[in-house]
Amino acid sequence: MSPKIVDKNARRLEIAAVAGVLFGKYGFDKVTVDSVAKAAGIGKGTVYEYFQNKEALIDGAFETLMTHMMTHMTDTLDLTLRPLDALRKLTFSMVDALNHVGEQYGFFLEYILMLNRGGGNAGILTGMLTEYRQMVGGLLEAAVDAGQVRANLDIANAAASYAAWFDGAIFHWMTIQSPDLKTLATAFWDFFVSGITPREEAQIA
Repeated sequence: MSPKIVDKNARRLEIAAVAGVLFGKYGFDKVTVDSVAKAAGIGKGTVYEYFQNKEALIDGAFETLMTHMMTHMTDTLDLTLRPLDALRKLTFSMVDALNHVGEQYGFFLEYILMLNRGGGNAGILTGMLTEYRQMVGGLLEAAVDAGQVRANLDIANAAASYAAWFDGAIFHWMTIQSPDLKTLATAFWDFFVSGITPREEAQIA
């Protein structure tokens, strides 16, 4: 019988995803490589085949979470729609993605704190945020060209403000649990559109 072929990239992602869930649920200090191995149904040595140490595992888990979010965004982007319609669809798709993040948001917050203390890999988050802002900025620029958005809009700062809203929204949602993210997103979208569009477009959107 020929040996079973293992998709190493898929296995690495599986291990990182399991680690992310555990880090989010129990915190960095309480999670060990051994506990990740047990949760993943593999041996401890297998984890070390893919991650040199716990720090590398933490970075891998965070990168996997960010990659999942970014893939969801790019898969959702529909350039066949009018620019503002495409941005609206992206907004509520992001809400769905954040709903699925669940307790891993605790992991996200812990990783941000670790970055603030000089640990972790800042490039993972920086890369995603830059790509996200560029995606939103591109839609806003197209909306300006289409006459949906006022011509004097500061696109770079509007895109940055749009992206930053999600961080605050999920923090409030995870902390207070009310209202739900979709309700928050609906209110945000009304605020955002009314601020960037001519009056007649804001009423139509």
